[in-house]
Amino acid sequence: MKNAPAPAPIPTPAPGSQVSLEPPDGGGGHYGRFTNALSESPSFFPVAAWLRPVHSQAQVNLYKDFGLNMLVGLENPELTQESLLRANGLKAVVQSDERTRFNDLGSETAGWFLIDEVDMCCGPPGFDGGNGYDLLDNVLAGLPKDGRFRYNNYGKGVLEWESDADAARFINGGNGSNSYQQVVATDYYWFTDPNARSNPRYGFGSSYGDDVRRVRHLDAMDGARMPVWHVVELGWPFTEGASAGGRRILPDEIRSAVWHAIIAGARGINYFDHNFGPGTPGYTILRQGYAENRAMAKAVNAQIHALAPVLNSPFVTSGHSAADTMNGDIRYMIKWSGSNFYLLAGADRGGGNATFSIPCVGNATAVRLAPSNLPGEAASIPVAGGSFTDSFADKNSVHIYRIDGGSSCGLPTQSAPPPPTRGGPPRPGAPSGRKKASIGRVPRRVSLRSGQLVVPVKCVRRCTVRSRLTLRRASRRILLAARTRRFSAGRHKLHLRVSRRARRRVARARRPRSMRLHTVIVGPRGREARRTQHLVARRR
Repeated sequence: MKNAPAPAPIPTPAPGSQVSLEPPDGGGGHYGRFTNALSESPSFFPVAAWLRPVHSQAQVNLYKDFGLNMLVGLENPELTQESLLRANGLKAVVQSDERTRFNDLGSETAGWFLIDEVDMCCGPPGFDGGNGYDLLDNVLAGLPKDGRFRYNNYGKGVLEWESDADAARFINGGNGSNSYQQVVATDYYWFTDPNARSNPRYGFGSSYGDDVRRVRHLDAMDGARMPVWHVVELGWPFTEGASAGGRRILPDEIRSAVWHAIIAGARGINYFDHNFGPGTPGYTILRQGYAENRAMAKAVNAQIHALAPVLNSPFVTSGHSAADTMNGDIRYMIKWSGSNFYLLAGADRGGGNATFSIPCVGNATAVRLAPSNLPGEAASIPVAGGSFTDSFADKNSVHIYRIDGGSSCGLPTQSAPPPPTRGGPPRPGAPSGRKKASIGRVPRRVSLRSGQLVVPVKCVRRCTVRSRLTLRRASRRILLAARTRRFSAGRHKLHLRVSRRARRRVARARRPRSMRLHTVIVGPRGREARRTQHLVARRR
């Protein structure tokens, strides 16, 4: 089980509306239940890069300019400047086998990366490389119990080589154990892998989407879902030269791969920015080569961030259809966000025309959102009786439409929810008046002799409460205790257990006034309350 929170409330279609909705994988509040959580704002969509250096502000500036909001893996831990990530609001997932080589891990570290592609080196029992399940169990046993989420990515083992049962155990755990990770990613470089040239899926952006569908299928086998991310290459990720089938990805292929992954349900994109081919340049993101690839990916990232509230909205899972004249099926998804349907579509095996239909919409207009339209293409297309037809130039074409006008098909219109605020007004739909989540005050002078602190909380709906007690020592904070619990609506007490070792640390501290208790309540719509209290340990 992944202990997934209850899905965020979604609009309820009116009877006879002929459409149904489904929340994105993990629902609302998934990230918020972890320590140093990723943002739960509707405007946040993870865009990361794998194993990047963080040695200077100039590098960080280029990451932000490219559109990254986090990093998965940090290159050369001894040189990493964790403070640069914190100062620039970037989050990181740190590789588990190198975490002790860092000297300043803190609030920037949202999660632990387990073992890269363990399914390919070490699969199920009997695999030549070893037992991958045992390897993951050993990694988990050595990680600190600090409430950060666990991340892992899988490759050809889960995607191709293994049975559903064996692959699902990597995704969901087995023998009654919890899932190894709470965010899962998949990577298979269908545009550039010379070993995949004989595979009929080679060279198509839709194959990236198929990988996401595969992992989502496996993920759902235990009855719970978590966010699925996908990795897309930015250059020439293999050592083979052109004569051996190696090559780099092209700009239109980057766009196709990213959007096909998202159309299939991916909730995050992670870029692989390593070039290993003969005579290939350095890092694309750091402007050391493949400028046209960087420009395309940067434009795609900007559109992802602009559409994040839509991408985080419910899927429309019924009441629509598509037909095409292409050499293969069109791939598409529909979202309901605010007061509009959004349709995202990508060509599969070739160009041609595709007709999309949402009958209950009636007459409306399909507005193409830039930069998905090409020069000479119409900016909008009439929708008649809920249907419209558009052309796709080639196998890498992607179009994104907003449906303006027409019927809402019985779905209530909503204004976009604001991002989480610090003590500001409640989100739309949140209880008004006195019905607000709250965190009670802990006495400033506390005794730790009992080995616990009690934090009173009030939830107005099902919620997750996270609390951390830290001690300031020199320029860093030391974790004394942390706890996360889920509660139903009502008043509760969160018991924070302080170990004997932690109590000794407090007793030896030169600054007994430096303890800090930070507590957050996260509900279905995101953060609902937070409180930071500075405590003094009472002497015996």
